[in-house]
Amino acid sequence: MEYPFITASAAFVLSIILVILSMRVSIMRQKVNVDFGVGGDLLLERAVRAHGNLTESAPLFLILLTLLEMRVGDGVLVLSLAGVFVIGRVIGLLGSFAAKQIVAARIVTMMASNLSLLAVGIMLIRDIF
Repeated sequence: MEYPFITASAAFVLSIILVILSMRVSIMRQKVNVDFGVGGDLLLERAVRAHGNLTESAPLFLILLTLLEMRVGDGVLVLSLAGVFVIGRVIGLLGSFAAKQIVAARIVTMMASNLSLLAVGIMLIRDIF
């Protein structure tokens, strides 16, 4: 069994994004003097949701991608799926820093995340049947 380099690279980039989002929430909490929750602040709420959304989807994606990479190797398929997910998350990160909510960035992020998750899941399950 070979080391899953593509998954490890994706995990590295996603961890940087997660740290940036986490630091942003912490800084915003200090600015609006809110320790828990969002205190009715819409910008803080967006920051918390951006952070939470990544923590909800990235772990499962990385687990599934690891299994797929172990199964098929580090080919174009695995690289493409990782790329779609990570690029979607980068777009989401950039969109979350915009002063006004960018709906297109949210849609791209959601589509990239969900389609990547679905594709990896289908590829893993098809080998069973």
